[in-house]
Amino acid sequence: MFPAAFRHALEPYARAARLAVGIDVGEDAVRVVALRNGAEGAVLAGLALAPLPVDLSPQAASTALPGLLRSAVRSACRRRAWRPRRVVMAVSADAALVRTLPVEASAGAEEVAESVERVLRLQPVPASALRVAWAEVGATPAAPQPAMPDREPGQTAPRQVCLVAVRRHEVLARQTLALHGGLGRVLVDLDLFAALRGLLAGPPTMASDQPGARVGARVPLLIHVGSAAVRALAWPAGMPPALRVVPAPRVADVEALAACVAALSREVAASAGVPPDGIVLGGERALPDGLAAAVVRRAGLPAALADPFAGISLDAGAPPCGAAASPWLTAHGLALRGLLP
Repeated sequence: MFPAAFRHALEPYARAARLAVGIDVGEDAVRVVALRNGAEGAVLAGLALAPLPVDLSPQAASTALPGLLRSAVRSACRRRAWRPRRVVMAVSADAALVRTLPVEASAGAEEVAESVERVLRLQPVPASALRVAWAEVGATPAAPQPAMPDREPGQTAPRQVCLVAVRRHEVLARQTLALHGGLGRVLVDLDLFAALRGLLAGPPTMASDQPGARVGARVPLLIHVGSAAVRALAWPAGMPPALRVVPAPRVADVEALAACVAALSREVAASAGVPPDGIVLGGERALPDGLAAAVVRRAGLPAALADPFAGISLDAGAPPCGAAASPWLTAHGLALRGLLP
């Protein structure tokens, strides 16, 4: 339709229109991943790392962060037609209320909404101060009910609804930050859930100490190691998510972290009702050498460091790999969210 010269001139803008950008504002840096849809899945268009100043006060952050975000996004989008089609940022899953509500199999949308409202009324925060979303996650596994005469044999078990609520001001803070950075409107996701999305979207993670062994091929347990907390998330298919947060060990050596991860894996397995078949380790900083092997010894499960860029197609350059890739897991998962319809 257009002459070749016009098509060549418009290509950067067409490519930018397809870009989705994930922005992870971490403890020590801002990480930006830009993805686009390719013929065989997501393609890594670019990434950028912007270190945060040490001891950055909230007032200084509100002034410095917008420009830093804008510059990082421009760099990840390779500075040509830099504004992407969709930008996704995250709030901490630690601050989210995640509950599983059993509802009767015959319950309609209004009855589910009433159940959600009853839960919200019990919270210390007014419902008007929360952003709320919920979705059905599958039926509760049926178990023999000999002591429940009110349920007929063969009666359908209750459905389960996963409720997620986040303080509204935290979502607005991310949206305001993006607006001041010239990024326009953004989607807001939960960081740990985005990281799990990035993990599940890639090829199976292979155990470093067991050639040919897949880590978490069915039910992966994601462990996110931060300087203040260690967080765990597992989400078996058709089941509610199991999320746990514990303080990080004061002595951040390999064995202390491995003991913490092993304890978390046992707690999540008991909560989820389905034991994980492997542990994938990520974090906001490169994790110490030998951590995966120490976790294997203590937890008795295959373990490996997350590598969100394994097997992904590239537009140019080479992404981080090995231990240096695991801090990019959240930003990668956020960008994947931006590619969804």
